[in-house]
Amino acid sequence: MISELFAGSLLGISGVVPFFHANFVLQLFGGIWRTDLGIAVFAISLSMSHAFFELLPSFIFLGGIEAKELNANKEQILLAGFETLVLCALFLPVAYFALPIVKIQMAQNFKYIYLSIICCAFFREKTFFGALFALIIFVGSGVFGSITFFYQMAKEPLFPMLSGFFALPSILLGNLETEKEGLERSKFGANNLSLQIGAVFASAASTLFPALTPGVIIGVLIMYFRENAFARLSLAVIISKVFFDIGAVGITGATRSVAAAIFKPVFEMHGNFAMAMFVGAAFFSASVAMAIAYRFNEKLLVAYEWMQSKKGRKIAVVVLFALVLAFGGAAGVLIFCVASFFGILCAKLNVARGYLMGALTVPALLVFFGIEKVF
Repeated sequence: MISELFAGSLLGISGVVPFFHANFVLQLFGGIWRTDLGIAVFAISLSMSHAFFELLPSFIFLGGIEAKELNANKEQILLAGFETLVLCALFLPVAYFALPIVKIQMAQNFKYIYLSIICCAFFREKTFFGALFALIIFVGSGVFGSITFFYQMAKEPLFPMLSGFFALPSILLGNLETEKEGLERSKFGANNLSLQIGAVFASAASTLFPALTPGVIIGVLIMYFRENAFARLSLAVIISKVFFDIGAVGITGATRSVAAAIFKPVFEMHGNFAMAMFVGAAFFSASVAMAIAYRFNEKLLVAYEWMQSKKGRKIAVVVLFALVLAFGGAAGVLIFCVASFFGILCAKLNVARGYLMGALTVPALLVFFGIEKVF
């Protein structure tokens, strides 16, 4: 179990590769471990470590924060990440008792609550055309996602889809997405404990619903934490969302991530011991990730500056396309191309990229309302 713990913690460094999802690493290395417990420990440590390293490309590509500023604020960023993890652990017992009750109480109105949460994200738009463009992206990507999933166009559609939505537009166009609500893009933001608590609470509650991604959660919370909040909010949401997506297995039985699905058989066999193991593995891998990020921070930022050069972008496009072809085949390439169209259109229209998650939320809504046969 120790080897799985260290392997997952170290392989989490793959999170520094923009939009290189932890699920992809699990596909490559998950088969190495022979026991359910070993695979679960590997998946948990990988996911938590990956979440910390994933902050770097999120800040640079989505937040528009300069590499020099990240280097200057590295202690503050790492401390905020660890504080968020501590808050998650403290809130876990509350969630353990509260979320099952909430789930039962809202069972009759589940689909309407879910729809209301999605609609709240559109209220962040200040202008009519801003809301209209956001709706176009949301619905368009939703139709695309519905066709992709309901017709089972590919065995593994998420990697090419998310790569097209986020990775390729960022590589080709750079940081075109401007901040909403008048936020200052060039600052990490002052310490805000209420913001971190809000992110932890929202991430825990999000496990009651499918396809509530960090982008959707941030889109809703940003309405309440307006000033200089994007970077710190994204940090808190990314870490707490990974934590509770896995922890939800022991709270409500929901599996909101691949790591959670891997962890579920272990929880069913070992119960509370498995939950204790989960928390311990999360803190260990987070500590390893923080130590590596602190020690090699400057080298990582130098690598990012090279990746943002013309040569680096060309190589990144070739590698990305090769990965999509290798793991998705011809259908994956088709999904990747269509998703790239939506991703680039989203950037050109200056629409927050979270609305691209219509590709996941619209199919879920169609199923909830029993109208998925329209496709």
